Amino acid sequence: MANFTTRPTTLLLSTCIYTLGYLVTAVSSTVSAVCAGQIVYTLGNSGLEYLETLLVADLTTLQWRGFMISVLDLSYIPFAFVAGNITDGLGLQNWRWGFGMFCIIMPVCLAPIIIALYWADRRAIKLGLNSSTAPSREMHAQSAHGTKSSTVSAIWSRLKTADLFGFVLLGFSFALLLAPSSLSYTASHGWKNPSLIAMQTVGGILFIALILWEGWGTRYPLMPKRILNRTFVLCVGIEFLYELGSNLTDTFWSTRLYVIQDYSTRDYTYMNQIETVTVCFFGLIAGIIQRYTHRYKTLQIVSLAIRIVGAGINYYSSGGHYNTATLFWAQFLLNLGGCMSVTCSTVASQGSVHHTDLSIAVALLGLWSSLGGSIGSAISTGIWTHQLPRQLRRYAGDFLSADDIAAIVGDVNTAKSANPHDMVIRSFNAAYRQLCIPQLVIVFIPFALAFFTEDFRLDSRQNAREETSY
Repeated sequence: MANFTTRPTTLLLSTCIYTLGYLVTAVSSTVSAVCAGQIVYTLGNSGLEYLETLLVADLTTLQWRGFMISVLDLSYIPFAFVAGNITDGLGLQNWRWGFGMFCIIMPVCLAPIIIALYWADRRAIKLGLNSSTAPSREMHAQSAHGTKSSTVSAIWSRLKTADLFGFVLLGFSFALLLAPSSLSYTASHGWKNPSLIAMQTVGGILFIALILWEGWGTRYPLMPKRILNRTFVLCVGIEFLYELGSNLTDTFWSTRLYVIQDYSTRDYTYMNQIETVTVCFFGLIAGIIQRYTHRYKTLQIVSLAIRIVGAGINYYSSGGHYNTATLFWAQFLLNLGGCMSVTCSTVASQGSVHHTDLSIAVALLGLWSSLGGSIGSAISTGIWTHQLPRQLRRYAGDFLSADDIAAIVGDVNTAKSANPHDMVIRSFNAAYRQLCIPQLVIVFIPFALAFFTEDFRLDSRQNAREETSY
């Protein structure tokens, strides 16, 4: 859409959707309304995050891009420490204002940015310069010199170019394939439940249809061949596997931490903020390193090696060595290596394509990263919901009834106080260990892929395919 209309128009629309989502959530009186509001909010928030990255990529050179993209995340650091105070201040009775206040804050804060972008685009048009409004100007020009039918044809042409049918196939196929992993534990007869079998069957058929459609059925595939250079494909693969491996263990990391450690609420919150603070701060450091070395490849290889060490410590901690130091260093190194690698992949993928394909490159990297994370979460949920009851029966079956085990699996507070607690802790670690094993294998694959990317220079160009400099 950022190509079909303009960057500021897309930003304006995303802001409206974001605000609408939180407004629906704030005034909701049923769980269904809350869910609907959160779905709308997620759509708007995804659009805002995408536009942030795209605008920075539009306006920065290769040497500064990693740094400037990381600057966007700095705001998360202070809120990692004050969010709890804000929540306490609102209280349960005023929870609606937790959502409602953003219906005011976001439009007010983004209005000057949107106005400035519209002004810059109009000025670019008057000066005859290239602008992000180019696609929409073509459509407006076509409609201005044609009839109403030509306008409809232009809109239909844009919709075909967006490959909406491909997106529908992609969304439904992965949703149907991944959902059974989360539903199998509560469904009667587990994986043999007819509904789950039907979901997997239909999901598989739709996935095959997606491959056929993208390969031979559309002129405008989701991944155009012109951008599928070696570096871009490898960056997509690295990010896909990074998100997959991360979500394998991150999905239930805080649950396990809550049960196996007797932390105060403050200390538990601090431990859960390791990821946020590490990713935001060291992403910035990665950007500075790129600025002064003018390279990304060596940094990415080193980062992924650090991530392997973190995965090893994480696996070690699941074997009963779960003191605070081990837990901290596992999370810290996993996220340190991960955030630096992400910064490198972001810059490399954007720099490997022409500027006209920049919006597609940004969207595709985000798409495959999200899919990797979704697959990782689904696999993690499937393993955890089956392994935890099994390990509880193995280590505490002599002390706990079937109802006790079901209660522990279903409620983390029950697990926190359950006895014999040392056996419960051992069960949680054993279940978590089953998540660490595939992660420890997966982290080696991105490390190997990073050796084959193109090590182009990060200089004053907008990308490595054109000589345009800023």
